[in-house]
Amino acid sequence: MTALRAAIGPLLIAGSTVGAAWLLIWGFSFGGRFAALFFAACAIVMGWARIRDLERFAFIALGACFSIGISFHLTEWEGSIRAKFGGGFFITLTESWILVLLACWFFRCLRSGVGIHLQAKVLWPAYVMLPFALQAGMRTIEDPVTGIWMFWRFLLALGMALYLANNLRPKEDYRLLAWTVSAVVLFQALVGFGQEITGGALGLDFLGGERNLTTIKGTIELSRMVGTVGVPNRYASFMGIFFIFPFAIALSSSRGRARLFGLFIAVAAFVALMGSKSRGAWLSFLVTYPLAMYPFLRARMARSRALIVFGWMSTLGMAVALSLPGVWLRLTTEDTGSAEGRMYMAQIATNIIQDNPVVGIGFNNYTLRFHEYDDTLIAHSFTFKQIVHNGFLSTAAEYGLPTMILLGLLWFLFLRRTLHWRLQGYEIHRMLAFLVPWALLNRAIQSLYYVGNPLNMLPMWYLLGLGLALNNLCRQEDALKEAPA
Repeated sequence: MTALRAAIGPLLIAGSTVGAAWLLIWGFSFGGRFAALFFAACAIVMGWARIRDLERFAFIALGACFSIGISFHLTEWEGSIRAKFGGGFFITLTESWILVLLACWFFRCLRSGVGIHLQAKVLWPAYVMLPFALQAGMRTIEDPVTGIWMFWRFLLALGMALYLANNLRPKEDYRLLAWTVSAVVLFQALVGFGQEITGGALGLDFLGGERNLTTIKGTIELSRMVGTVGVPNRYASFMGIFFIFPFAIALSSSRGRARLFGLFIAVAAFVALMGSKSRGAWLSFLVTYPLAMYPFLRARMARSRALIVFGWMSTLGMAVALSLPGVWLRLTTEDTGSAEGRMYMAQIATNIIQDNPVVGIGFNNYTLRFHEYDDTLIAHSFTFKQIVHNGFLSTAAEYGLPTMILLGLLWFLFLRRTLHWRLQGYEIHRMLAFLVPWALLNRAIQSLYYVGNPLNMLPMWYLLGLGLALNNLCRQEDALKEAPA
């Protein structure tokens, strides 16, 4: 009888979870409002657990949801499509887990009276950016609700980074996180491979988009993997960032089978990254992760041998990459003016910045006003009605130059604190602490080529918070080891 009572709770939780998942799939066939029912069901299910278990579950779930595009729209978008981020106010599945974590942290602080460490040595540029982000959101023209959403998401991203940095988890939780995220990476890679083979979304339309076909020179078509992310460049960004989790498992001191499986997932992520046909992601991957491999080799062998092995591995990786379908064609086929067009976009953005250097033109106003600043020879803004493909220039144009400088300073301070050239150990959490700064550097380089708003790019803030937490955890362990018995 005691065993039966002990089993009732987990059985109810499992049944409710399955029911909530079914409601999600069923609800999305009728409209986004049914997502509210899903979130309510999740809240009921999680209510069965103790607050500590709920927090741990949310911590793991947060890392697993960055590539899942499920969202709940609180307002509807009824304006034109001229503004880049038009969509009203919505909350994604990822943000819902952030809210759960922040709520757990808030109630725990109330009970214990423990304060919040603001991580001022690294995050102070983010606090200075707050008024700049607020004024940019308040000046949104076409959809003022989107401006509110932007500032809300910025606060949520900063709160997530603070939560991760303030709440160090046991080493086992970071190991579980690495395996969970690796499973999601493998899932996304397999979905991408399936799209490449079948040309469809594999019935996962409610999680993302169909396969994307890019026409080159009007005659040549290159298939681009998108997984459930829906956009090739964003899919490449996900693979480029979260590649570090299976890679950390492969390089750690885990058992042989675990390391082999981690290596398999890392290779699958690399192939999927190449399948995205995103040249900017390829370049940022090439600049960062081979350099991150050298300290690992150097820790195991002499310098001359490490250089030889490093060169051999780099050559082999390049050969494998170039042999994958479509990669060589993507590199050699004329891009119909894509590179030249980015120079025109940069010229327009520079004109905007020169005319609005301090506070910018306001969030989401770029495509509404960029015709006024178009002095290109081909009137580029009238033929390509998109925001500049450079995260730094778009930030400076809409928020102002000080915000762009503060953003770069924030990333620099984080890298100075966490980026190391020597390995401190081979446990999974230590390998993650070593690789997370390289992942953030990888995404920072991608910002030079991609459309995006780095201020509320959740994966970047996730890496910031996770990197600070892992760095502090490793320092605490080292201090305990050095303390006299």
